[in-house]
Amino acid sequence: MTLLSKQSFRSYGSSSLQRGWLDFRNGHSVYLSFILTFMNSILIAYNFAVSQFAFLNNIFYSVGLFALFFLGVYIPTSVIIGYWHRRHQWIVENEALLQENWVWAWIARYQIRLIEGKATYEETKQVLDYLEAILQRQKNGACLTGGKDIAMNHGANTWKRSSADSGNTKEEKIYSLTLAQSQIKKE
Repeated sequence: MTLLSKQSFRSYGSSSLQRGWLDFRNGHSVYLSFILTFMNSILIAYNFAVSQFAFLNNIFYSVGLFALFFLGVYIPTSVIIGYWHRRHQWIVENEALLQENWVWAWIARYQIRLIEGKATYEETKQVLDYLEAILQRQKNGACLTGGKDIAMNHGANTWKRSSADSGNTKEEKIYSLTLAQSQIKKE
């Protein structure tokens, strides 16, 4: 497994300008553009479907009334289509995204090597440091445990993670985890 440095992670686009650009595009396309195009669709439908025909103009005498009718039909239809998409297309889209995600591939390869007992101390340290940095940035260090202790007992070896530090160095904890996992494989 190739060891990755902080420099190699930075080269994949973690600058604040690139993150700002990503946030702008997401905010624009997911929220603002959606709202504006939705309102635009209602106005165009009203202009072309209702105001052009006298009998529809008598039924929907205001844009507000037509907007309520439009929402009453459009939202359930969108929910049905969205449900179909989630049940049938989501898997295809996620698979396509995973095939392009090098970080996922790197961690999955490490996990397989760890299960096979081929992971080195350096690989274990690197993966844990990388994941720990993500958790620290997101301030989700205790989200998986809810702040409680996790203990894995396998034979005489026990690896324990606690919110209160037991005094061991990070390297000793990593080695203990690797040792406990290699004992699991032997059993």
